[in-house]
Amino acid sequence: MFERCPPKDGSRRTVDTPGFLSALLAEHITRTRPTPCACHGRTYTFRGHGLANGAARTPRRRS
Repeated sequence: MFERCPPKDGSRRTVDTPGFLSALLAEHITRTRPTPCACHGRTYTFRGHGLANGAARTPRRRS
């Protein structure tokens, strides 16, 4: 089971990114318009590509 928790010892950091990377991220967020996830309400910048080869959608018995 995956559980979200704060970073160890509250070790949050500010990351200084180059201007080109900040521009790419801002453009990506504007283009994709991320919305909160239906299952837990968190919003993600990158959603991934989905399931590999449809593996989880193929019903079969696992040994």
